[in-house]
Amino acid sequence: MNVALRIFLRLFVLAAGLVVAAGIAVVFTGLLLAWSLRAGWARLTGRPMTGFVAGFGPREAFRRARSRAGTLRPGSERFARSGRDITDVEAKPR
Repeated sequence: MNVALRIFLRLFVLAAGLVVAAGIAVVFTGLLLAWSLRAGWARLTGRPMTGFVAGFGPREAFRRARSRAGTLRPGSERFARSGRDITDVEAKPR
């Protein structure tokens, strides 16, 4: 009985692995088909083929974050509208 259970478990794990592999292959094939159709349509219409790219750059993200942080400094109008108040901070002597 123990041997039969181990064989059944091994077959089950093998079948599960095959199902996962088949799913990955289907997704990959679908992406390949979509890419090929897109490239074919670009070639047919004479448009340049561009790759799928992310719509942001790290430098731009850092620049935007820095500019946002600058507008929330104490004393700025946006800081006053945010309702925040700093009461326990002492200014450093220069």
